[in-house]
Amino acid sequence: MRIQRVICFTCKKRRLNVHEVIDEALNNLHSLIASKNVHIERCFKASDPFIRADKGYLLIVITNLIENALKYSADPKITISTWSTGTDIVLSVKDNGKGIEKRYLNKIFKKFYRVPNGEEVSARGFGLGLAFVKRIVQAHHGKINVKSSVGTGSEFSISLPAD
Repeated sequence: MRIQRVICFTCKKRRLNVHEVIDEALNNLHSLIASKNVHIERCFKASDPFIRADKGYLLIVITNLIENALKYSADPKITISTWSTGTDIVLSVKDNGKGIEKRYLNKIFKKFYRVPNGEEVSARGFGLGLAFVKRIVQAHHGKINVKSSVGTGSEFSISLPAD
């Protein structure tokens, strides 16, 4: 029997406009975005973009996904989208980076896991970001999914219950 440690944290949920939180994350990353000459497209289609969430933790999720898109793209083009599904708000961060092989997709949300890249160390980190992102999304009763294609990029989609 394997005992799994659970990350415990307190979420102080309140009603938030997800579009405003995305804009705040982009504002916080303005210097980095400007220094890399990044093209960012915002495609906000969620008709009622309100969720019940902890703003600080939601900012961590969005910031991590944008930073990863910047980190793994040579000439970054990032599309941040939202849409409504009826019961959920979906937030998507899509990039044109190097992508992730399908065989690694089921491992990227595990603590300390880093996608192998041969002998090259392309980016620094401990492999904790996506694991933490997944825990935060789950603590908000949401789901996170990834689609990726090597050489084309990745898209991370988060579904959170609408408020």
